[in-house]
Amino acid sequence: MSTSCYFIRHAHATYSEDEQNRTLSSIGLIQSEAVAKRFASIRVDVIVSSPYRRAIQTIELLAEQKGLSVQLEGEFRERESGLGFERDFEEKIEALWKSPDLYYGNGESNEQAQQRGRIATERLVQSFKNKSIAIATHGNLLTLILSAFDSTFTFESWKSMPMPAVYKLTFSKTLVEIEMIDVS
Repeated sequence: MSTSCYFIRHAHATYSEDEQNRTLSSIGLIQSEAVAKRFASIRVDVIVSSPYRRAIQTIELLAEQKGLSVQLEGEFRERESGLGFERDFEEKIEALWKSPDLYYGNGESNEQAQQRGRIATERLVQSFKNKSIAIATHGNLLTLILSAFDSTFTFESWKSMPMPAVYKLTFSKTLVEIEMIDVS
């Protein structure tokens, strides 16, 4: 038996300095419909989301379709980079990947954020054995979670990850399989 975690990177969002309350753009709302449509034939027993508005919006239609409530889990919030909207944001994120214990200001290092995401994932897998879980989260944290189970996920993976993106992680005893699910 196995437990499946479908990690969903949120759809396209508007940009503002209010990280927690950023909403989906008009494109993102259409993308959230595509996510729900893609999951029409996929069993989902539990739906979990980052408490950030854009993640919740991405998964709301799916929850409605499956007749499930969205359980908010703060551990799946975006990684706190310690950066604002800076011109060299991408370069600084790359530096975090090159030095996993590096952090800026009050932000998290890659090691800290990855550990938070991995532990939250393992806790879900233990709580919902042999179930199928959909988890709405954010690109940076998702890439860090994926890299905890497969070191081929890197800064470049984050940089090229679409919005939305879906990755299925299948946990069976000690083996974790990762598969990208097309939502286009």
